[in-house]
Amino acid sequence: MKELMATKGRKSVKEKAAESSAANLIAALEFISIAQRDVGEPRQTFCQMADGIIFGQDGAMSAGCKIEESITAFAHTKQLLAALKKCSEQITMVQAGDGKSIKIKSGKFSASIPCYNEFDKGNFPKPMPDDRVANATNALKDGLKACYPIVNESSPQPHAAGVLIQSGSVVATNGVVLVEYWHGIDLPPGILLPKAAAAAVANCPKNLTGFGFSDRSATFYFEDDSFIKSQLFECDYPNFTKLFDREFTPTPAPEDLYKGLDHVLPFSANGLIFFDADLIKSGDMGNVATYEVKGLPERMGFNGSFLKLIEKHFKQVQFIPSDYIAYFFNESVRGVIKGTLVKQNDIEDDIPF
Repeated sequence: MKELMATKGRKSVKEKAAESSAANLIAALEFISIAQRDVGEPRQTFCQMADGIIFGQDGAMSAGCKIEESITAFAHTKQLLAALKKCSEQITMVQAGDGKSIKIKSGKFSASIPCYNEFDKGNFPKPMPDDRVANATNALKDGLKACYPIVNESSPQPHAAGVLIQSGSVVATNGVVLVEYWHGIDLPPGILLPKAAAAAVANCPKNLTGFGFSDRSATFYFEDDSFIKSQLFECDYPNFTKLFDREFTPTPAPEDLYKGLDHVLPFSANGLIFFDADLIKSGDMGNVATYEVKGLPERMGFNGSFLKLIEKHFKQVQFIPSDYIAYFFNESVRGVIKGTLVKQNDIEDDIPF
């Protein structure tokens, strides 16, 4: 039997320790939930608790975290987390002898959480992390956060559906926008991480401390030895560096560019916006909305939603109207966005890798 306690009023040392244990288990369940699903196979909806570690996996991603509980069980993740969050008084947690359930009780509330007892038969091995091979810092998290919104996880092209991790930088493209973020960490080349895993690592509130990988997976270690592990895409990433083989003289992005974009984009029939004579416009023909923005180049057009994706990075810019392309720069970031020909209704070509 395992008891977790949380009572109101003055607390003894034992009660405080037990309350902390409950909070820690809730935090651990929330952490590994990134690798669990609401509906799916048992391995995708039930977490494994064994040897002081809790694991979750969904087939493509897994997560693990240390816990204080010595319990060995394969419990339904969402239901266990929901039950613990409903407890406001003294908590007890008791595992049934047949391994098919865990009983949670707190005051007038009680819940029986289903367990999958095939765990003990070895049908679901623990999703162990890759060996740690390099140190990492939150600079890598920052790079993933800057890049993962760019990619399209439903793209049939792996390089446009994942985030590239390499020594020194993180790269992402959707075929129209490309962003490279310099994290400065010496890492293995060619790690193409699915968007869901990149988002999970980027948005984890814990400090990143280490990195591990194999031919098919990568593992990210955090300060409390918790980890997120993901399968990788197989892909020969296009040579994007040739896009930057030119001289640059960027200038500050036009003031009010994004304020103007917010004003006119809702009036665009096809999501495209255009620049002309110090104006940003919702179209090039017929009834259009306009907003005055000084310093815009003439006769250029862009996908408005893609332009919004790079707002945080669009601080220094060099427009090249002859090539229908714009380069943008910010601290630690360089990137490019492909434009559209004025008077046409779509972007003609992907970024010319």
